[in-house]
Amino acid sequence: MSTPEILVHPDAELLAKAVAARLVTRLVDAVAATGHAHLVLTGGGIGTAVLAELAAAPARDAVDWRQVDFWWGDERFVPAGNPDRNETGARSALLDRINLDPARVHPMPGPDRPVVAVRGSPKPPPIRISLTFPSIQAAREVWILASGEEKAGAVALALSGSGPVQLPAAGARGRQRTLFLLDEAAAAKLPHDIGRPAAH
Repeated sequence: MSTPEILVHPDAELLAKAVAARLVTRLVDAVAATGHAHLVLTGGGIGTAVLAELAAAPARDAVDWRQVDFWWGDERFVPAGNPDRNETGARSALLDRINLDPARVHPMPGPDRPVVAVRGSPKPPPIRISLTFPSIQAAREVWILASGEEKAGAVALALSGSGPVQLPAAGARGRQRTLFLLDEAAAAKLPHDIGRPAAH
């Protein structure tokens, strides 16, 4: 597995714009190299903000979206269409705005299909379903996005050698590349020189 690289942006808005631009480039390269790409989406404020920036970016049309498979890394265990679902936010922010192949959109099931739920999530609703570590670690690249000072402690723990049982982000690593894409607030508990451009 890869060693994490850390990139810090000044604020959440610039983080979302930078990740959207990076994502366009990575998807164009993947489709050109292999004819298709797989993108695992996340929810939350910064994840949805990235998708909205991607939808608004003029460069988004450089991606052949009909060759991209969309998956979710985790999902709230509520019925399809519920506003709490990450899928609902992703559809509103991006998926309903691009020319994609509906057969390549793979939402996680809700309570109306036979799946196992994760119980006790710290953020409501408390029941979610999630990809397993082997599934995440099978990815070529894993990008971990974090924004806001409330994420700083978790980011520091994830990069300090904590185990994945203690903090799941500590076990999220890609085979070839792992990126921690942060804003300054989320990076506040890291050593100041990590992931920031050198002063001139």
